[in-house]
Amino acid sequence: MDNIIFPEKLWIAFAICTYKCKNKEFIVDGSSQVCKCCGDFLFRIKSEKYLLNDNKVNLVDKKFAEETIVIPEHYDHEPVEVEGNYDVDYDESSIEWPEAVNVAAAYCPTEDMLDFIVDGSSSQYCQYCGTIMQRLEARQYSLIKIPKNRKNKKKA
Repeated sequence: MDNIIFPEKLWIAFAICTYKCKNKEFIVDGSSQVCKCCGDFLFRIKSEKYLLNDNKVNLVDKKFAEETIVIPEHYDHEPVEVEGNYDVDYDESSIEWPEAVNVAAAYCPTEDMLDFIVDGSSSQYCQYCGTIMQRLEARQYSLIKIPKNRKNKKKA
């Protein structure tokens, strides 16, 4: 795929898996939520906005295809009700947001679909069919910092 256009801003979500798996990872909000450890769906706890830097970065040198994962049988293009025992009362203040994340454009040949994933951190599995998506290129995004005195300020 040529001329991949990365969005100017992205929401990065901190997501957790079930009590049984206990995996925690940062994902691109709205993209694949497949747990890279067990293949189940992740539960998003909180999201923060990140801004595109103009620099291209190298893809993380990791061979995802060599990992073993069990893909659940619920990849059928229909909305899936997430079931499982999740820590929905997770302490959001304990999340340590990275100053910058590398986001890769990933292509699923089965679905003929382009998605964005946090490179080296989040799952590379297509949430619709379970295929390992091919990472094409990556860009760096920086956390948009909101001054503490404006974070929870209500408008009068």
